[in-house]
Amino acid sequence: MRQKHYLEAAARKLQDSCPGQARYLLWAYSSSHDDKSTFEGTCPYCFQLLVQDKSRVRLKPKPRLTPKIQKLLNREARNYTLSFKEAKILKKYKDSKSVLLITCKTCNRAVKHHGKSRSFLSTLKSNPTTPASKLGLKTPERKTLSSAKLNHMSGSKAKSPALIFSYIWTVNTHLLLKECEQNKETLLSTKNVA
Repeated sequence: MRQKHYLEAAARKLQDSCPGQARYLLWAYSSSHDDKSTFEGTCPYCFQLLVQDKSRVRLKPKPRLTPKIQKLLNREARNYTLSFKEAKILKKYKDSKSVLLITCKTCNRAVKHHGKSRSFLSTLKSNPTTPASKLGLKTPERKTLSSAKLNHMSGSKAKSPALIFSYIWTVNTHLLLKECEQNKETLLSTKNVA
């Protein structure tokens, strides 16, 4: 695990000066391990770091509630028997998920990150005794973009998923590098004491 964090931090530092070396470091780790785990912010095909200039982020939302599906939901709530076709349509609606598509501009391939299904989210809301809902469905607190930064952007560009994704990456990278430096200082101080 420590090697993985070290290689990722080294690749991020080398990204601007030597992108080929950065990609090689990310590839070397994933090819040497059998679980084929790639880094969270890299393309699993070409091992390019997915930052704002080198990737495109899109959100494919869940299908919307249509009158036909609303009618089937009402019939199900009243305990009517549904035909096989109707039950299949209803199951598809309940199991639908939002998909975050990240397209790498280097190899032009898309990586999909699936969200939670409607049925999973409804069980969390309806069952208040679960430990997850006791803690609340809050996301971890992060620094948000200031309004001063958003004012110079026009229209929907200020709210684009790519901008938000790249900002979160920047914050996470900064925190990771800070943590690596603290670990390095701790190791050096323990060696000096011994």
